[in-house]
Amino acid sequence: EITASCLFVPTNDKQVTICKMWLAMAFIQVILFCLANLANCEVHIWSGDDNVPVLAIKEARKYVNLMDREKTHQPQLHFDSSGLENALLSDQPFDENLHIIVETKASEIPTKVANLMHGSYKEKLITLKGTDDHLVHIQQIQVKEYNHTVVVCSGVTDISALYAVYSFLELCGVRFYLQGEAVPKELIIPKNLGTKTYIPRFKVRGLQPFHDFPMGPDFWQPQFWRQLSANMAKMKLNFYGFHTYPLPPNGVGGNTEPLVWVGTSDGYNHSTGDVLESGAYQSSWYQTQDFWGMNSHNTRGNVPGQVSRATSDFCCGASNLFERDCYGSEAQASICFPQNSSASAQVLNNAADLIRDAFTWGQANVGVQGCLGIEFPVQADLKNASLQEVYEGIFGRIVAKKIPISTFWLWTNEGVENHATGKGYPQSNPLWKELVNEIKVAQQALKAVNASFVIGTNGWTVGPGDNASYFDKEITDKSFIVSSINGALGWLPPDPAYSQMDGARAWSIPWMEDDLSLASAELWVQRTLDFANISASYETSGLLGLMWRTWETSPQISALAQSAWDAPKSALDFYSDFCSANFGNDTSAMCVNLFNSLDSFSPSHKPGTGVSGGGSKLPRDGQRCCGGPMGAVNVPSNDLLNISRFEDWLSAVSSESEELERATAWVNLFRYHRLTEIVSNATAALNTAISSKEIHDHESAVNIGVPLATAVVESYEEMISTLLAFTTSPGQLGMLVSHEGANWPSVFGSAVQTVKNFLAPPCTTDLSTAICYKDPNFNRTFPYTAWISAPTSQEICARACHIADGNFTVAGVEYGVACFCSQDFVNFNKISMGNCTHNMKCSANSSESCGGPDIMLAYKFKCDSGNNTWAKKLSPNPLYSGTPRIYRDAVRTVASKSEISMPIKVAILSSQAPSQVNLTLAPAFDSLATNQVLTLKQVPDQKTGEIHAQVYQVTFTIPQDDFTYHVTAYFPDGTSIRAPTYHEETVVVV
Repeated sequence: EITASCLFVPTNDKQVTICKMWLAMAFIQVILFCLANLANCEVHIWSGDDNVPVLAIKEARKYVNLMDREKTHQPQLHFDSSGLENALLSDQPFDENLHIIVETKASEIPTKVANLMHGSYKEKLITLKGTDDHLVHIQQIQVKEYNHTVVVCSGVTDISALYAVYSFLELCGVRFYLQGEAVPKELIIPKNLGTKTYIPRFKVRGLQPFHDFPMGPDFWQPQFWRQLSANMAKMKLNFYGFHTYPLPPNGVGGNTEPLVWVGTSDGYNHSTGDVLESGAYQSSWYQTQDFWGMNSHNTRGNVPGQVSRATSDFCCGASNLFERDCYGSEAQASICFPQNSSASAQVLNNAADLIRDAFTWGQANVGVQGCLGIEFPVQADLKNASLQEVYEGIFGRIVAKKIPISTFWLWTNEGVENHATGKGYPQSNPLWKELVNEIKVAQQALKAVNASFVIGTNGWTVGPGDNASYFDKEITDKSFIVSSINGALGWLPPDPAYSQMDGARAWSIPWMEDDLSLASAELWVQRTLDFANISASYETSGLLGLMWRTWETSPQISALAQSAWDAPKSALDFYSDFCSANFGNDTSAMCVNLFNSLDSFSPSHKPGTGVSGGGSKLPRDGQRCCGGPMGAVNVPSNDLLNISRFEDWLSAVSSESEELERATAWVNLFRYHRLTEIVSNATAALNTAISSKEIHDHESAVNIGVPLATAVVESYEEMISTLLAFTTSPGQLGMLVSHEGANWPSVFGSAVQTVKNFLAPPCTTDLSTAICYKDPNFNRTFPYTAWISAPTSQEICARACHIADGNFTVAGVEYGVACFCSQDFVNFNKISMGNCTHNMKCSANSSESCGGPDIMLAYKFKCDSGNNTWAKKLSPNPLYSGTPRIYRDAVRTVASKSEISMPIKVAILSSQAPSQVNLTLAPAFDSLATNQVLTLKQVPDQKTGEIHAQVYQVTFTIPQDDFTYHVTAYFPDGTSIRAPTYHEETVVVV
C-alpha cells in the first residue's frame, strides 16, 4: 500500500483546497505506478531444451491466456532458453514478471539461472527415475528490489514434461476431464509452494472402452478419437485397450466385430495390410439398421429388443442429430452392413484404418499407447491351417497395416465367469490348459512376424476360480501381461490373487459403469477410489477403467486418473474439488452433499458381493442390460429419485455462464433419470389394464386405454426431450438410439400399440397365399417391426401394419407375440409351411397359428377404410420442442500440422431449419488478424445420398499456429445460436 498525506494541517479553506490538490496529485501518481506495474508485468514461457515438446509450452500459453479473462498479459513463447538469463536478471522498472520454464533432465538452462532458481529442486530432479515422473517448482527470485515468479515444469521425458505443465495448471485451479475442462476465472499462481514431485502409483494408467453397444466406441467418429487421446493426456493417462468379439466357428453367425481381423497370411496384402476379398468375412459394429437385408448370416447381438429403425423416424427432434439412417461407425458409413465379400473387406479395412489413425495420432502427439484384443481360444474355421498360422495372420496383418499397438490382449470370454460370484471355472476344467497352450503358440507367432508389441491376457476373470493367479505361474515370460476386469460386472473389488502375482506385469481394471444401467446415470467415485487403493496395495503396475460413455462417467474417470498418481481420501474430498471447479464455491456444500448422496453402493449392499447382493444409491428400477429393453415396472412414488434437491441447488448456482451451463446439464441428467422411472410407471399401468382385460375392445380402448397410453407417450416425449437437452457426446447418441430402437418399439411403444390396434379399423387376412419364413432374431426378413412382444393375433398384426406409415400389404407373425410388416412377400428365407402351421399359437387368439421361434408366418391382408387419427395422436411428436442448441461431433483442442486439414461437424437441434451455419476462425494470439468465416454445408446420408438431418460440416486447412473458433447457426426468424456458447474454442497446433 502507498499512503499520501498532507505535510501540514490546513487551517483555512484555501489550505484545505491546496491539500486536496496535493492528495489528488499523489493519487494520480499511485494510479500511474499501478498502471505502469501492470503494463510491465509480462508472462514468458520458455523451452528449457530441445527435448521439450512444442505442445507443452503451447498448452502453458493457452491456459494462462484462458485464465487471464481480462487479457491483461499476452503470454510470450520462447522456443529455446537463450534469452532466459537476461530476462531474469534484468532490472527494468516495475518488473515482476512470470516466467514458466519447461524442461527435461537434459536441460540446457544457463548455469547462472539454474543456480539462481533451482535449490532443492535441482536435487529432486536427479532422483526422478520413472519415465512419467515429473515435478513442478515455483519460486520467487528477487533481483534488486523486484521479484520474478519462476515456475519450472520438469520431466524425465518429453511426455512427462508435458505432464508437468498439466500438473502446474492443476495447481492454478484448472481441472481436466474426459469430456473437457473447467478453467478458473483468473490466473493465481500458488505462493511458497517450493517443489512438488509427481510419481505415478501405476506405470500403465488409462481406459478400457468397450465396444458392442451404441453408448461406446461403436459411435466414436474419427475426430472424437483424437479429442479423447488429447484429454486423456491432460489427465496424465497413457493407455487405452479394446476388446473384439471374434469370428465364430466356421465363420458363420455370432457377434463378429471388425476391429481385429482373424485369418492366415494369404488373406491380406502384405504391403498395405488390407484384407483381401478371399480373406474377408461379414462383421459389424453397432448400426441402427443392421438387422435385415443381410440374408446369409446372423450378424451381431446388439441392444436386446433392438429393431431395425431409420434414424429419420426418431421422435422429438432426435432425428436432427443423425446424418445417416443406418447410423454407426464411420467405417461402415457408406455400407451399413456388408452383404458381399467386397463390402466385407471394406468394413474390415476401414475399421483398421480408423484405429491405426487414432493410435498413431495419440501415440505421436500425446503419448497415449493403444492395445487391441480378441477372445480366445480362437474359434475360426482353421481349414488346413495350424493355430500358429492363424496367429501369424492376426499379428502379421497388424504389423503390415502399421497399427502402432504396445500390447495385444487374449481375452477369456464372458461365459468363463459366474457373474454372481465373480469366479471362473475351476482349474480342473480342461479349458485352462488349452488357453495356456494357445498363449504359447501366440508367443511363437509373435516372434515369427517380428512384432514389436507384447501379449497378455484379459477377460471376465483373472484366472480359474480356485487358482486365479494361474496364468502368472504358468507363463514365465516377464513381458507377458496378466489382467482382468473386476468380477460380477464391476461390483466386486480386484481379485486378491493379484497380491500373489508379479505386480510388474499385473493390471487391474475396475468398471466405471456397468452395462445394466447404460441408459441412466451412474456415479461410482467412492468405489473407484476404493478399488484403486486395493490395486495399489496389491502392487499392480496397471490401473484401467472399463467404460462406454465419456460424459456421465467423467467423475469416476477423473477419480481413477487422480488415483493413479495421488488419490483423494474419499468421495467427499473428490466432490468438494469437483463442485468448486465446475460450479463455483458459493454452492459447493450443496453440490457435494447431492452428488455424494447418489454415489456408489447403497447401505444395503454387502461388500464383496456381486450385483445381486445389493444395489447402488442411484435407483435402478426398470434398468436392464445394455440400455434396453427397459422393464415396465411400478416404482412407488416415495422411491422415485428426488429431483427437488437438485432444482434447489441449480437455482442457487452463480449466474456465471459456464458454471450455470455445466450445472444445468447435470441436473438435466438427474431429471432424465427420474423420467425413466416415470415412463416405466406409466407403461406398467397400461400393461396391467391390458393383461387384466380392462382394455379388450374399441370402447374400452377409448375410455381406458387412450388416457393410459397418452400418459406413456407424454412421459416418453419428456424423457427424450430432457435427454436431448444435455446431449453432448457419442454416449448420449447411443442412449437415444437404445430408446428409439429398443425401448420404444419393444416396451413402451409396444404397450401403446396394443391400444392403437383396438382403435384401428377391422382387417381380413388371406392365408391362401401365406408363406413361411426363417426369421433370425437379429437378421429380420421384413423391413418393419411393429413389435417384438405384445398380445398378437393374425388380425391384430394386420391392423398394426395397416396403420403404420409404410403402405404395407403383408403382415408376419412370429413366436406367438411378434409382428412384422412388408410391402410384399420376399423371395429369400422361405421354408416349409409346416414349420408355421404346427408351431406356436397366437397369444391373443389361441385358435390361430403365429409362427414359432425365429419362424414367421406371412400373409396378405385388407382392411376397412377408417380414420387413423388415434394412431398419430398416440405417437411421440417427431419435432424438437426444446431450447435450440448445437451438438458438436467432437471438441478438438489439439491439432497436428501433419493432419493438413480438419473437419468441424455439428448438428442443429431446433424446430426450424437454420438458414445458414458459419464457422468463425481466428488466430489465438494475434488480435489484429482478420477472422475467417466459412460456411458449413448440410451432410447427406453417405449410403443413400439423401439429406434428412440438420447435420452440417466444413473442412479447412489447419493454420500454422494456434487458433480459436466458434460455430453460429442463423435462423429465418432472425435469431441465432452458437457453440461454444460463451467463449471461443482454442485449438493448439503442433
